[in-house]
This record gives sequence, structure tokens and C-alpha cells, in this order.
Amino acid sequence: MSETTQRVSDLKEEEQQQSKNKPCSPELLEVLAANIRGYRLALGLTQEALAEKAGVHRTYASMQERRPKNCTLGVVEAFANALEVDVVTLLTKRDWKKVKTKKPPSSRRIKGQPRNPGS
Repeated sequence: MSETTQRVSDLKEEEQQQSKNKPCSPELLEVLAANIRGYRLALGLTQEALAEKAGVHRTYASMQERRPKNCTLGVVEAFANALEVDVVTLLTKRDWKKVKTKKPPSSRRIKGQPRNPGS
């Protein structure tokens, strides 16, 4: 391999390393998690309903509310659309203690109730 080819290869590798996902600040992730939960409850949605509207798995929606992880802008946008807010609003800190929220319908089965009410 020539010196020029090696240099180009090294530059490409360095560029790939620099473009890898960078971790988001814990503070911003906490804001995102609190807002996903707050707006979801304000709309009276279950985590399952939110996940369906956002096009993500239910466990992923739950995880983003409880133990937020880095996610792509596309996922943030999907949550924002599902919650009927814009991305900036979803990433802006808000005091949820002062906001009235609707309690979503319980998806838990009452003891003694059949698993499939229609059967």
C-alpha cells in the first residue's frame, strides 16, 4: 500500500471515529424522559398507546420514560408527533407538578377477571 493510500485510509478511519454517536447529557435525557411521561399523561395515553402512535416497541417507550438512553432525532421526532408537540417543546424543561394530567385507563387485569373479556 502506498503512503498516499495509507494516509487516505487513516483519514477515513479518523472521520468514522469522530462521527460516531456521542452520549447525550444526563440532564437533557432526564428532561426528555419527564416530558414524554408528562405529555403522555396529559393526553391520557398508556405507554402502549404512545408506543403504537410513535411506531416504537412498548418496552422502548417505557425505557425512555424511566431510564432514558441516547436516541436518534428521528425517535425524538416520533415521540413529539405522537404527543402532539414539536421537538423543541419535548426537549424543553417543564415543571410537571403544576400540570393536571389525565390518568390513562388501566391495562392491568383485575384479580378474578378473565384474561379475554370477550370470551
